[in-house]
Amino acid sequence: MPAAPRTAVDKALDLVEAVARASRPPRLVDLAEEVGLHRATAYRVLVDLVRRGWVLRAGDRYLPGTAVLQLSSSAARNSLGALARPVLAALSERTGMMVNLQVPEVDRSRVIDVVRPDRLAMISSLTGQALPVHRFAGPLALVAALSPADRVPYLRAAEESGYPLEGPDGLLADIEDAERTGFAVEYGRNEQPVASLARAVVTRPGAPVCALTLVGLGPDFDEARLPGLRERLREATEELARILSGPGTSEVTEVPQDTEATEATEATEATEATEATEATGQASPPPTVRPRLPQRLSAPAPVPVHRRPGMSEILFLDGAQTRAALDPRRVLDAVATALVAIGRDEVSVPPRIAAHTPHGLLGAMPGHVPGLGLAAKLVSVFADPARPGRSSHRGIVALFDETDGRPLALMDAEPLTEIRTAATATLSARALARPDAERVAVIGTGAQARAQIALLAAVDPETPVSVAGRDPGRAGIAAALHPAGVVAERIEDAVRGAGTVFCCTGAVLPVIRRAWLAPGTHISSVGGSHGPELDADTVRDATLFAEWHGAATTRPPSGAHELQDLPPDRRVTLLGSVLGGEHPGRRDEDELTLFKSTGHAALDVAAAHVADAVARSEAWGTRITL
Repeated sequence: MPAAPRTAVDKALDLVEAVARASRPPRLVDLAEEVGLHRATAYRVLVDLVRRGWVLRAGDRYLPGTAVLQLSSSAARNSLGALARPVLAALSERTGMMVNLQVPEVDRSRVIDVVRPDRLAMISSLTGQALPVHRFAGPLALVAALSPADRVPYLRAAEESGYPLEGPDGLLADIEDAERTGFAVEYGRNEQPVASLARAVVTRPGAPVCALTLVGLGPDFDEARLPGLRERLREATEELARILSGPGTSEVTEVPQDTEATEATEATEATEATEATEATGQASPPPTVRPRLPQRLSAPAPVPVHRRPGMSEILFLDGAQTRAALDPRRVLDAVATALVAIGRDEVSVPPRIAAHTPHGLLGAMPGHVPGLGLAAKLVSVFADPARPGRSSHRGIVALFDETDGRPLALMDAEPLTEIRTAATATLSARALARPDAERVAVIGTGAQARAQIALLAAVDPETPVSVAGRDPGRAGIAAALHPAGVVAERIEDAVRGAGTVFCCTGAVLPVIRRAWLAPGTHISSVGGSHGPELDADTVRDATLFAEWHGAATTRPPSGAHELQDLPPDRRVTLLGSVLGGEHPGRRDEDELTLFKSTGHAALDVAAAHVADAVARSEAWGTRITL
């Protein structure tokens, strides 16, 4: 039987799915090739998809549009995550613990929602990550609730990873204990100061729907508190089971016959027009459409307010809300877009300025990135009495509408700066590190190092990460943020043999030596505001990359200490040129590559765009009328 002809609807859906699947925003030629359409046809369909909001166009690349996000938001309101969210929030409030929601997959579980109190912000949420049964309490609780036959894929995955199944310390004993008690416990399995307690939510025997997991520091699960935590967790899982077992309310309404006929006629006409274009290979020029990335996603309709002309409503996000709204993958995508725009000289970012007082300074960093928005970061840098010789940074980021200048949002600069810096370093590693790099080293134990480790945990939880710093205790806390994190005794031990090295310190003298770096290593250096993190031999031998040319031509602190006074023949390539395809990046396997970050206002714009969009879609924050 011949295949049914490909309709206009088929082609449009194929393009929407291709845009959504892409690991980075694709170009027209990429999309046309993937879905098997002539470029002229793909372009015509994309113009309509952009007009309807299903696809966004940013320069020559395409991203999922607001209509997709709105549909996702609508569907999510009746999803498992939405139904469970109040239970998670109440459980977190009653216990003071982080609570996550996990669902079973083929051979592991996946974290789909998390409520994390501020005191546990240093622990990675692992949102969206797939977790193996032999390392985490959540999947262990789920497997213990399965029938023996359904446990096989999970056991096979653990065995293939080298984890023992038999014996008193084997996985089967853990499963038996969890089945007997109804709870799974993970305490110090990875020699980390993080522990967890999980219980499956079961609506019928042998078929767990999900699991709730309490996560905290080891002392939170001492013998005195554990019985109470078990009881709170049991109550929460039983409550969620009752919610999930409740009667459904969905209704199905038939589509009137005349509507179906009209839609069929429109689809046929569109198909004929598109196929005619394919046959000739030509298309009439579509109207010029210059869409911009959305500043806001769908949110509940606001209460009507009678405003004076010129009044504006600003969304205010506190520190916790800002941190929660900075979705790691979306920040990575937005920062990549900003870096490419920097490389193509499409951004407007003036030199940094500062007002000085006898005790410190207030710096201002405005910037505009087409499609992402207009924003300004204000940061104060003052001496910290609690840490002689060190300074404290406090700041805010204001986001404005790039078309009419309305102030949109005000948010905390600290978590925003941390994750956009970590995202930039991670993108440099993706673009420049060897594909076979198997181990990562993170040097540093402060806020930026923890942000880097947390981001790696969110996007690459399987790759081993060695953490080293001056304080082994702080290094242990930082390493606990990653499922495969370990503490190295010395910085040299962490660096030797690592394929990628993230240097995130406040050093005033080099902490990385050239002799420790193997051929082909990539270094992402984001610290060193007060002095060089890297020795001169490393800089001499490496191919150099940065966010902007000013990293080498501007004096510190705007410029990089390591890139000052380079020989005239030394070239610093912009990372955005590599991400945008204008520069090949790494040339061979033995090449030493160095990305030196000094920060850039365009990256603040990118992160602020994400925080505003996510917060509005989740109805987070406080709305203030000016």
